[in-house]
Amino acid sequence: MNVAFVTAQDSGAIVGTITDNEMQEEPLLFANVALENTLWSAQTNFQGNFEFTEVPEGNYTLIVTYLGYETMEIPVVVKAGEVTSIFKGLTALSLDSQGIEISQAKVSALSTADDKVSKSRD
Repeated sequence: MNVAFVTAQDSGAIVGTITDNEMQEEPLLFANVALENTLWSAQTNFQGNFEFTEVPEGNYTLIVTYLGYETMEIPVVVKAGEVTSIFKGLTALSLDSQGIEISQAKVSALSTADDKVSKSRD
């Protein structure tokens, strides 16, 4: 059986900052950051920073999510012994008027018992 072990020499790191495009690039606190199809995930800290160390060399997709904001997918290449830096901003979701369909609603009301009594007396 051939078993390969990942060592620090076969790995790199990904560090980055996620900001809020709606707030003049202020740090986005507690954004979720993950490497797609792996167990690597983290949340940004109070400065919007995240860090993955000892990531095996290879090509990855970094996925950044935050409630109420558009999801961002960033291609990342990790090289042995190197640090890959990411600085990206997330944009808040917006309602696209072309994507929303409003249909006509029918509203009806029930009459009260008093209304029925007064109508029957007429």
